[in-house]
Amino acid sequence: MGPESDRPQPWREHLAELRRRLIWSLVVLLGMTVAALVLAPVFFRWLRPPGIEWYAFSPMDTLATFLKVSLAFGFFLSLPFVLYQIWAFVRPGLTEREARAALRLIPASFALFLVGVALGYAVLFPALVRALMRLNAFLGLELVLGVRPYLELLVRVLLAAGAVFELPLVMIFLASVGLLPPERLKKSRPTAYFVLIVASWLFAPGDWVSFLLLVLPLLVLYELSALLIRLAFRRRVASGVG
Repeated sequence: MGPESDRPQPWREHLAELRRRLIWSLVVLLGMTVAALVLAPVFFRWLRPPGIEWYAFSPMDTLATFLKVSLAFGFFLSLPFVLYQIWAFVRPGLTEREARAALRLIPASFALFLVGVALGYAVLFPALVRALMRLNAFLGLELVLGVRPYLELLVRVLLAAGAVFELPLVMIFLASVGLLPPERLKKSRPTAYFVLIVASWLFAPGDWVSFLLLVLPLLVLYELSALLIRLAFRRRVASGVG
């Protein structure tokens, strides 16, 4: 064998690092999930809809719901650490400027994710439940809320709302590395407004208060992202980069 066969292969090093970071992320997720298990009764009191009875249709419903809710809260609590591990893994492939930009976005990313989750909990999910209750009443059906499907739907809505609020940061990062010029964003504004308005109306059908509480923050986020993108682009031009 030649001397090259004795050298560690780069892809093996990357796989080893990826495995190490995945293991640490899973350890932190597990630890946060265990902490959430202890606090699960408190979480259940927060999530229980006021004035509505919950039902468990089998003994396993209670156990499965208990574990899933704890896992969801464990994910929320471990998200900053997981985001940092992702940044650290891709860091060697970024320039110094790109790495600093991505690192600065981690706290903002977590904060916006929590804002999206809060908005989903306070506005999106109640609007969705009201719409489904009206649909059942229209069809002459009595809605019985099982604790397991109710909380599974709630977690999906909250995760979706949190993910939507990450889009501005993705846009800002792409602009900071020169992949999303302001001209493209300006041309897409009417389309973006239309998509945000339609999506907000679908999540809050017939409820103008919920619709406005949802669409206005999204439009503000879009415009704030556009402003920050323009500023980032001007800085790049002024510094003679790209």
